[in-house]
Amino acid sequence: MRNILIVFKGKPAIGKTTLAVELGRILNMPVVDKDKIRSVVNFDASIDKLRDKSYEIMFLFADYMLKQNISVICDSPLRPRKWFEYAKNVAKENNSRILVVDCKCSSIDVWKSRLEDRKKQKVGSHQISSWVDIVNGPLKENWWETSTKNSINIDTANSLDQNVYSIISFLRRVL
Repeated sequence: MRNILIVFKGKPAIGKTTLAVELGRILNMPVVDKDKIRSVVNFDASIDKLRDKSYEIMFLFADYMLKQNISVICDSPLRPRKWFEYAKNVAKENNSRILVVDCKCSSIDVWKSRLEDRKKQKVGSHQISSWVDIVNGPLKENWWETSTKNSINIDTANSLDQNVYSIISFLRRVL
């Protein structure tokens, strides 16, 4: 069976990382987190260049794992869209399948609660941790829509177990 590159997509603090880590644990797949990489990518450059370098490193690790026949999960907002195209190329070059897990949260209250939890954790200074920052940033920006047969929309307001089950069921259908 071909390896798979699972890429998470969604706005900040929506629940992507929690879901990616749990899915990785259950499927015994490594998770590469762009935010963890970004927290140590510190050089004198614009925010866009730092973001882009973090994506490059994340997909470099994914490419390395796929070349070793290890399926991998990449956790990031997957924004801008060029990084989805980049991920597709990494999968194609490694004769691997790609699955996009497009995360949204139908409950503003749940989303706000997750942002509050972020404040309590020691997240990177580049990570959004307030609702005001969400409203003034990601909610105003246009986010590309996932429209591929290898994508699944997940409502992270649902339980973690329910979402993991949905993703695994989807994987069984498309693989």
